[in-house]
Amino acid sequence: MTETRQLYASFDPARYHREYYSEVDPEVQFFLQQLHQTFAEGLTDCPGREVLDIGCGPTITAVLSASRWADTITMADLVPANREAVMEWLKEWEDQLDWSPHLKYVAALEGGGVTPSQLADRIRRKVNRVLPADVLQEEPLGAAVPNRHVVMQSV
Repeated sequence: MTETRQLYASFDPARYHREYYSEVDPEVQFFLQQLHQTFAEGLTDCPGREVLDIGCGPTITAVLSASRWADTITMADLVPANREAVMEWLKEWEDQLDWSPHLKYVAALEGGGVTPSQLADRIRRKVNRVLPADVLQEEPLGAAVPNRHVVMQSV
């Protein structure tokens, strides 16, 4: 596990974003469409509306559509730099990663009832925690974190 931690200690969220998320390419479109469909139609029998995005990386893409359905969202990742990148976006820091193409795409999937800015605000309201997570541990989030109704992992 020490080797894994050392590998991720040098992880660069901005470089990752530039490489894989600078635009909404066909692969990302497919991913976003599937999540939109799942949260719009597929969770009608779910007893609660709490979402955990474990292994979120430095991205907010998995929670874009989840924010329409969920009451609360917890995001979690092993890499401190990834958690910091998410927090910077949530707090609207000046040098945050740019998710505007993704926000625009998902806002359009929702049928025009929400603007990209409103979608961003909704996500910021719904994400209640950004936590460290180690999926190789018996309690990846620690014992104090309750179970969630929906768990997503998109690595």
